[in-house]
Amino acid sequence: MTVPTSKGVQVTSVKPQTAKDSISSDSFTELDFDAEENTSFYTIGLKDLPTSSQFVVFHALVYDTIQAWTVDKSLQNHPFTIKWKKANFAGMDRYKNFQQVAKILTIHTLFEYMEFIAQCPEVKQTYEWKWNPEELRYWYADLPLNVDLNKV
Repeated sequence: MTVPTSKGVQVTSVKPQTAKDSISSDSFTELDFDAEENTSFYTIGLKDLPTSSQFVVFHALVYDTIQAWTVDKSLQNHPFTIKWKKANFAGMDRYKNFQQVAKILTIHTLFEYMEFIAQCPEVKQTYEWKWNPEELRYWYADLPLNVDLNKV
């Protein structure tokens, strides 16, 4: 069941599916959930990605996470910090939609965006995500999967 929230993010609770029911390809990870638990996560639909408000919310979260991480002076020469500062100089901010972010980063797909942000160690520690053919599903890494994200 998908429920729209006031901020345009959809929080989805689904009955878990087995790996055999999912579709995979080189860019998709099969979903493999324990059949006894419900899973809550945010989604970014791939169909309307260029102007998706779901992406804008995710990007704002990631942007804030990366900005906080890059404040550490000891990380000023980290390869990702240098790339991130170049993106900020080119106009990156927390309010960009996918089209704007893609232009700044010279990318074309959400997969490329996820590869870019995954270079930041703090992003990999803060968020987890899985792909399916229609959407990217993500959640906070330090929360149990059965937590209602509307109550966080």
